[in-house]
Amino acid sequence: FDLTEMEAVSKMASNYPLKMSLAFPLFSRAIHTRNKSVLRILPRREYTDFMNNENFDVDTPYIKVWKENRFKNFNFNKNDLIYMEQANEKENYKVLELILKNKGGKQYKNLLFFDLDDYNMVHYDYSSIEQLTSLFTEHCER
Repeated sequence: FDLTEMEAVSKMASNYPLKMSLAFPLFSRAIHTRNKSVLRILPRREYTDFMNNENFDVDTPYIKVWKENRFKNFNFNKNDLIYMEQANEKENYKVLELILKNKGGKQYKNLLFFDLDDYNMVHYDYSSIEQLTSLFTEHCER
């Protein structure tokens, strides 16, 4: 998230005439690229999926494919790159604080988490979801 941009958007949203829902990401995924073009998005992937595999060099912010291989039902060519994206729970909290400060939460009726499924429920700290929910509820009930 770009907090400066989020603040500008949240100020505009505070004047919106209808109640809205807020949605926060809870996911991790890999973006498989070849020759600077995106081939596919691999949902529910983490760095650890590629660690300890001689075909991949895990190096932040991307993973480099060392040799052609098939891994987890996907074909990879030598020199393909895999970019990892993962929701940042602390950033989610900062963004929610920023949004709520502009209108006190009165503008929003629902707090949603996308990609919150069985997989992500065990990969994310439940207390961070609980903190977001508590902060949202506290501001919306005033």
